[in-house]
Amino acid sequence: MEVHEPRGQRWELALELLRSGESEVTYRGVSLWRDTDGPRSDGRVQVSILTSAGPAGEVGRRDREVAQGRAAVDELRRADERVGQIFDEFGTTWAYVSDYGNGRVDLERLPTD
Repeated sequence: MEVHEPRGQRWELALELLRSGESEVTYRGVSLWRDTDGPRSDGRVQVSILTSAGPAGEVGRRDREVAQGRAAVDELRRADERVGQIFDEFGTTWAYVSDYGNGRVDLERLPTD
C-alpha cells in the first residue's frame, strides 16, 4: 500500500498493515514491511530504501538515496509517534534495495537508525 502523507484514513490503514505484517507500506521511496510468516520470518520491520539502479549503481546516487530514505522515515516518525513505537516494539532491519520492476534484490544491509 502506498501512502502520500502520514495522516488520514489511508495512513491509519497503513499503520494497521505494518503492525500486523499483512502488507507492505511504501512512502517516498521507502518500503516498510514486517515479515511475520514463513521459516525465515523474524517479525522485525524491514525498512528498504528503494532504488531503480542495479548492483553497479553509482556511489553518489546510493549515498543520496540512502539519505533521502532515512529522511523520509524520520519524517514519518516525527509525524506519528506510533511509527517509532512499532519500530521499538518489533525492531528493524535496514537495506538498500534495487527495485527493478520484476522483483527486488538487496544491494546492501544498512545500519539501523
